[in-house]
Amino acid sequence: MKDYKIIKIISPNIGQITSVINQLFSLYSKEDIYQEFTDNELIIYLRQLDILDFKKNIQKKFPMRKPLYC
Repeated sequence: MKDYKIIKIISPNIGQITSVINQLFSLYSKEDIYQEFTDNELIIYLRQLDILDFKKNIQKKFPMRKPLYC
């Protein structure tokens, strides 16, 4: 696990996004990125990821109705 960057997100609403996160992360190898959930925490283990591909998949799977900056 020393090769992984660990990102922790704490929120009381983590349960509401587990299916979305699982759906997105299933597109990638578990050796590159995987996650664990607790009651109020999402822990992401990130080793390597093509960030432009990741962004493209987010935009394709979860298109925004209008930009955040509007």
